Amino acid sequence: MIRPGLMINGRKASVSLLKNAKVKLRIKDYVDSPEVSRTYDNLTFQDDKETIVSFQVPPNLSSITLTMEAGVMNNTCNSMNNWSSPERTFLI
Repeated sequence: MIRPGLMINGRKASVSLLKNAKVKLRIKDYVDSPEVSRTYDNLTFQDDKETIVSFQVPPNLSSITLTMEAGVMNNTCNSMNNWSSPERTFLI
């Protein structure tokens, strides 16, 4: 489940300003299997609801790494600004 928050100039903004959002997911396991990467494109977000991304969890999961990218609509300049989150790894 993903529920982003968006702050612009220190003020809370609607996550509906996030356009063409995608989440990149990398999964590693404890066995010598290759890392699995998957990208979920065209995600939409709502301020009052989580977005669900489903994926298969391997039996020997060791870590999950997530990054998110989106365009943020700048209504003042009528332009789209690209944004990406720092990579975040969860060790199991």
